[in-house]
Amino acid sequence: MIEEKRFTVSTSSLSGYEKTPAQFSEAHELITQLSAAINQNNSQELQKILSEDFIYGGYGLRQEDLQVLQETGRLTCDNIAKTKKTSSHYSGNEIGHDEFTMEYEYYLTQPVIEFLFKEHPEKFAKLVQLLDNSNNENLNLIFVNCLKNSAMTDILAAWDVTAQQEIKKKITEMDAYGKKLQQKNVDRGNVAVNLARQLNAKVGYCPQNNDNPTSQIKWLHFKFSFLDTLHSKDQEFKEHRGWKRVIANIASIIFSAGILNLIHYAVTDRILFFDRTTTQELVDNLDHSSRCYFRKGK
Repeated sequence: MIEEKRFTVSTSSLSGYEKTPAQFSEAHELITQLSAAINQNNSQELQKILSEDFIYGGYGLRQEDLQVLQETGRLTCDNIAKTKKTSSHYSGNEIGHDEFTMEYEYYLTQPVIEFLFKEHPEKFAKLVQLLDNSNNENLNLIFVNCLKNSAMTDILAAWDVTAQQEIKKKITEMDAYGKKLQQKNVDRGNVAVNLARQLNAKVGYCPQNNDNPTSQIKWLHFKFSFLDTLHSKDQEFKEHRGWKRVIANIASIIFSAGILNLIHYAVTDRILFFDRTTTQELVDNLDHSSRCYFRKGK
């Protein structure tokens, strides 16, 4: 969840002036640090990074003040400076006293793990792959606990028998869609049929569900891999709206409805299996499919 937090950026007193500007986060550096911590089996460093917030850059204003300035059309350096908040505090004893004046700035923040999943999901998936390959229980425990304490705890759920049966049913529908195209002598029909065969094979190799951090990381890696395969032929079906529905129906079972609300699919010049800059049409289709599935499941 994104929230606004206050940062003390300077303190002045009779004894001096100290400036402590907020340190904005940088996505590439963050991902590099996380990858290094996992590759080096450094659980302490991984814990430190994941316990922090991602700090977005900005003007340092409260959102309500920024909105007023934008609406009045007077977003100048002077106006920004006047809107930043300060407060004074006194400290004294029998020898003397001092006055401390603090200047505050306000920035939007988000837990690191949520930021990565929402805005850099492919990098998030690669971090999960690194964790799975490391087979390090301490690293897995730290990552899993971090997810459990976030808005994304549902992402860890393994597929039960019902979910696996539902996925197979949807894959059968994909196969039927491909065969219908084959009957019309459309080459993409073969692509759809072959993809359905690949997905069916993957379902047959689901990880064991041992309900421990290492098992949960394996499941998470498996689900991302499955989703990646699911979207591997999007380029061939870029203009087929029917295909989008087929894909969305399967994707709606891979993760829970709550998690799907965080995932945005994209169809661009380079196919990404999910991204934050998606077309609204595909998001709507996916959301609709998710809602329909979970209503049926009640």
